Amino acid sequence: MAMTRCLAIALALSGLAFSAVAEETPSFQQLPITLSAVKTLPEDLLKGINFQVDDGIINDGLINTYYLQTDYGKLKIVSDELYLERINELRALEHMEKLEQTEEFGESLKKGAMTPINTVKSMATAPVDTVKAIGSGISNWVSDIGSAAVSDDPNQAGVFSTAIGYAAAKRAFAYEYGINPYTDFQPVQDKMGEIARANVIGGLTPKIAFGLIKKPVGTVLSVTATADTMKKLARDKSPEELEDINEEKLKAMGVSDSVRKSFLRNYNYDPMEKTLLVGALDAMNGVAQREKVIISASHAPDKSVARYLRAQAQMMLGYHQKVSPVKTILSVNGGLALQNVKGVVVAVSPYDYAAWTKTLNNKEQGFTEFLKRVPGATGKELWIAGRISHPARTVIESRGWVVHDRVREKLFK
Repeated sequence: MAMTRCLAIALALSGLAFSAVAEETPSFQQLPITLSAVKTLPEDLLKGINFQVDDGIINDGLINTYYLQTDYGKLKIVSDELYLERINELRALEHMEKLEQTEEFGESLKKGAMTPINTVKSMATAPVDTVKAIGSGISNWVSDIGSAAVSDDPNQAGVFSTAIGYAAAKRAFAYEYGINPYTDFQPVQDKMGEIARANVIGGLTPKIAFGLIKKPVGTVLSVTATADTMKKLARDKSPEELEDINEEKLKAMGVSDSVRKSFLRNYNYDPMEKTLLVGALDAMNGVAQREKVIISASHAPDKSVARYLRAQAQMMLGYHQKVSPVKTILSVNGGLALQNVKGVVVAVSPYDYAAWTKTLNNKEQGFTEFLKRVPGATGKELWIAGRISHPARTVIESRGWVVHDRVREKLFK
């Protein structure tokens, strides 16, 4: 009997030991991680007439880096968000180049043959004259935080270009192509400049242009009703006018003077990016503490982080409109989160691929500790734009999170 009892105890203990091993937290994934583009992207995003992506996508634990072979040289693209923008621009470039080969386009330019050379030279100046490298500091940042005549804004068009309608023509065509008129992708700026010239001196309108080349350009971007309204605003208004509109919206939200000025003077946001971000927050009418987003956005150190925060604001709006009404925005250890009307605290992030790393572990632990001090908190959810690795999902769900990944379709459809 005694022997039988000892055996039973031993088996029970061994069972507990086995269970402990089985439930042991997975080791942190080694960085960088290489993902396969063929296995990650839909076929239409792998290659096109003027581009093809290298199969190796480099992931730093949160954000993807792509290497894209194009007719305009090899591009290093940081983040899914920027990759989708570039593909859209490359498709627009294909359409623009076909347009330039038409007889009608040539005739439009002939009408301006007698235009004084200095005028033509002025008209060829793009709103953004130089290509600025897109930084790769999103993950470092995430980790660390746990009038045209006188403006120093590099996105302002010159006075002469504005007066003759050149800048307005660029914005009109950019809207029809579904691209940002202030993009820093120089091939797009160059082609948009040529098309705007054909419009100003030759009367080539978007309707005529798209009638000549009937193949639809197509868009790979998720465009909500709010985003489309903001893009129309950016089409119809000059950067200076957008500045005034955005400032009034921020003032109506209760954003302080110093924070408004700091954000509006951060030129890591071009006029379109600023307008999209402010428009998303403006549409979250009634949500408390929207100023927290602007405080965070005003400190964006480069364009990649600015784009990340704009995308996060749009995700917040998508959650508010399509999932659950939001009560307030929270600042969590330097990051941002939502609390919905049911008390659930929601982390929404434009992560591309969330791997199980020390950074993610530290952020999760800090977030969970913070929740203890949030009045009325009833649960915690994670919503990410891209994918989450199996080890990361396993650990985070074991710690009480409800995890949603690949949420672009749900939030932006």
